[in-house]
Amino acid sequence: MLAASLLPPGLEDAPNRCTFEHPLFSKLGAVVFRPAEADGTPSLVMPLGRSTAVLPLWSLQAELRIDRASADGRMLAQVARSLNFVADLRLGDLLPVEVLDGEASWQPSPAHQQLAASRLKLRLSSQLGADASVDWGRAGPQAVLLAAAQPGMRLALQAACIEAAARLGIPDAAGAARLVEAAAHELGFIEALRDWLLRRVALLAEQVRRLAAGLAQNLSGLELLSRVTRLTSIAVEKISARFADVDAQTAIVLDVLRALEAWRDAIRQHRDWLYCSLRGWEPILTAWELAVPGWSAATWPLLGRTYRFLAPRFMPMQEWQTARPKLQNGEPELQMVW
Repeated sequence: MLAASLLPPGLEDAPNRCTFEHPLFSKLGAVVFRPAEADGTPSLVMPLGRSTAVLPLWSLQAELRIDRASADGRMLAQVARSLNFVADLRLGDLLPVEVLDGEASWQPSPAHQQLAASRLKLRLSSQLGADASVDWGRAGPQAVLLAAAQPGMRLALQAACIEAAARLGIPDAAGAARLVEAAAHELGFIEALRDWLLRRVALLAEQVRRLAAGLAQNLSGLELLSRVTRLTSIAVEKISARFADVDAQTAIVLDVLRALEAWRDAIRQHRDWLYCSLRGWEPILTAWELAVPGWSAATWPLLGRTYRFLAPRFMPMQEWQTARPKLQNGEPELQMVW
């Protein structure tokens, strides 16, 4: 195991923490694992005289000849995945719960949780009741909350839970209600990300489209603006597809309740992808939200920054390989997770 001097007392045997067996880690000093500033590659950052050295984890693993199936190899993979959810890790730090047991290290707001529960209950009542004319999966938040607050909704939900229990072979309606609440809990994260990520990216795309009206005579500027407009549209489509997958997997509520564990695992994969995306997007989204509407001195730098963010993530692969600089040192191609 890792030398005890590297860890707080009592944490020498803690697989849920960032620990390594290789003796080199005990000699590197106060190392930190974090994404590289240049491209987000999971890296080890260590002091080197008056400066610091940044080593990509894939390079560190190769240099130390750490087998991927070994304890250290598995830990390096866990650290790389952890950096999707936390800013950095130090030796002895707890790994984020997403990596350990699939739970989330963050929480949706009560409003998002209420919206998710209302939407799911309306779906169940509609599908097991007499009126299935409204697709509550597509209805807007205000319509969902208003319908869920109607006086007869509680009785309709009770009747739906009784029917669900009978179809699922559950002893009573309370058991079915608990399954509904468990599914709604997972969907609260999705509703939060729909608001915090998809809505804001769509607004950014709209802001960019509106800029074109004031740039008719600037051909070089139109080219950059056209590229950013195209890439933001692709981004909205790609992110929307994730939410469409979640909605499709939740379309038949009885099927969700019948296979809740498998459904939850699939939903959490979407949740984590969307949350990682939000962490990456946040600086760009915030910059556009703080920007002065229309053209200003800061618009061109912001457009350039946005293009540099979008291109490696959303430009079609063949086009990106043509546009990006050729690697000269034989290093492997970087792969964007989202």
